[in-house]
Amino acid sequence: MKKNQIALLCLTAVVMLAVWYIKSPLNSVPSDDNTVTVGGNSTRLDALKEMREALRVERSLEVAALDSIIASESSTIAEKNTAINEKQTISDLTEKEVLMELSIINLGYTDAFVHHTTDGVEVLVVADALSETEVIQIMNLTYSSFTTETVIVTYKAASEFK
Repeated sequence: MKKNQIALLCLTAVVMLAVWYIKSPLNSVPSDDNTVTVGGNSTRLDALKEMREALRVERSLEVAALDSIIASESSTIAEKNTAINEKQTISDLTEKEVLMELSIINLGYTDAFVHHTTDGVEVLVVADALSETEVIQIMNLTYSSFTTETVIVTYKAASEFK
């Protein structure tokens, strides 16, 4: 490639990133109450945001420990491979949890918190009430996303989080 072609490709990439950044839904401004509007109709509660942040910090510490194993010259190749696999597992779990939360919100609920533990998957749905049919629907959705034997579905009204 010639220098002009490379420069043109770089300029195109910068312009595309700038347009994406400007139009990104991640730049929405939070409102003054306990919710944030995402995509026009979903709301997220501050209490669940704090739970997500605590989980994110916990997993970040785990990933940092795994990164130190990977970067260490004294670690064996087997230890490094194990650390890389554990990092991938953490990343996959986080992705599945977020997708599961969004799937529950798409069912019409205000918010949800999904956490995969060693005991199974815990799902907290923000709703005034859940019927047996709704619980089964959420459980089936969870079983299709996670390979686990135990799913615990609980619910709380939004007013209980204030």
